[in-house]
Amino acid sequence: MDDWDADVDAELRPNGSYVPVLVLTPPKSVGPPVRVFLDGEYKHEELARMAVLDAMVAMTHQPPDR
Repeated sequence: MDDWDADVDAELRPNGSYVPVLVLTPPKSVGPPVRVFLDGEYKHEELARMAVLDAMVAMTHQPPDR
C-alpha cells in the first residue's frame, strides 16, 4: 500500500448536496483509481471534502499508549 496515493473529492448530487468521496490511486500496474463514497450529504463542497479528511484521520489515528 505504500505506492498508493489518496485524495479527497466531493460529488454533486441532483438534489444539490455533496457526497464525500475518498479517491485511492494504486500504481498503474494494479489498476485505475478507486472512488469510495462515504456516508453523508453536505450543503457545501468544502464540508464534504473535510468529511473525507476526518475519515482519513480516523483510519490512521493510533491511540496513545496507556
